[in-house]
Amino acid sequence: MRFDSGLLIHSGDIGGYPPINEWIETTEFLEENGFTCVWSAEHHFFWDGWTQPTPPNPIQFGAFMAPRTTTLRLGQCGVCLPDWHPIRVAEDAAMLDHMSNGRLEFGIMRGLNNRNAGNFNHDGDRRDVRRNQGLMWESYDIIRKAWSGEPFSHDGEFYRLPRPGWRDQLTPSDQLDRRYFAEDGEMIALSVLPTPLQKPSPPSWVMADSVSSAVEGAKRGLGVLTWGQSFEAARQASAAHREAFVPSHPGDSWRFGIMRPVFVAETSEAAEAVMRPSINLLMEHILGLTPQWGGHKAFLARDEQVNDGDLELDWYDFLNSRGWCLVGSPDDVTAQLKRFEQELGIEHLVKYWALPLISHEQMMGSMRLFTQEVMPNFENSLSRPEVGATSTGA
Repeated sequence: MRFDSGLLIHSGDIGGYPPINEWIETTEFLEENGFTCVWSAEHHFFWDGWTQPTPPNPIQFGAFMAPRTTTLRLGQCGVCLPDWHPIRVAEDAAMLDHMSNGRLEFGIMRGLNNRNAGNFNHDGDRRDVRRNQGLMWESYDIIRKAWSGEPFSHDGEFYRLPRPGWRDQLTPSDQLDRRYFAEDGEMIALSVLPTPLQKPSPPSWVMADSVSSAVEGAKRGLGVLTWGQSFEAARQASAAHREAFVPSHPGDSWRFGIMRPVFVAETSEAAEAVMRPSINLLMEHILGLTPQWGGHKAFLARDEQVNDGDLELDWYDFLNSRGWCLVGSPDDVTAQLKRFEQELGIEHLVKYWALPLISHEQMMGSMRLFTQEVMPNFENSLSRPEVGATSTGA
């Protein structure tokens, strides 16, 4: 089992934003206690705190933490590609891989926050899911070309690279590199430096909950990190991802992780007392006041049914009954994780802390108890790739 963690994001509260010292303490704790990776998401326009006030640039956050750590890997969950130019992402992420001596875990997402209604990129308007998703995949394909280190061009729905019609009018024709310029001086290809330190590329991930996105990621050799899935939905998505990934990328390690709220206390009652109001408040703002509003369907597998009794539950009880929350005593959380490991073959947990009402002290108390009494129950064979080692992940 591989153990990673996100950062505590005080959803709904931007009074102390950005909590730099908390993020430093968390990251140092993770390195000192056998965690593999720290992940930072990317959100914007969170003036009320409810679109989760993360670092707005997760690559920048990784560069900030790189000199404060030596073995902890630095992940983005993820870079919101519709809000970036893909060449800039390719350059910045590759530079972070060098700055950290090969500790980059590159993650992408398409973004969900409707406040990003084309304010960075007209085609990245979240309200047009098809275009927004298409822009993400095209951007990722360009990044992969850029990381090859070879001259490349691209002619897609959203980008044409190099810019059509540009000519070098200053360099004599016989001095132009024909890999990049035609005889008339028109630029016909680009290349990007640096390329990543990890070869052929860093382990790469897509943040995805749907089966279709999991399969699309698998075709590109991407691992998947999931968030909004019941246990049965995780079963469905992980099976589909594995089925598409393994034959497409023989020899590569299958990578599928779960990002879930985790809270450990001495007793299940003490853990529940902290997490019930937190989960209920978070979901009220994301999906509506109660599961009766209909948002519960977003967490379920395609063939999973909503029972009559589910409509009587608050968000915490509903999500807990469907295997989303990992909350309780050390024995409780160990058993919940063992189920993912033994039934689904999922051996990668990212602790999700974008939660309201949780204090930094409460989070750190849970982290310590998790480290002392849950982690020793699992083999940590997936923990730490050798720093600076090459990667077979796409």
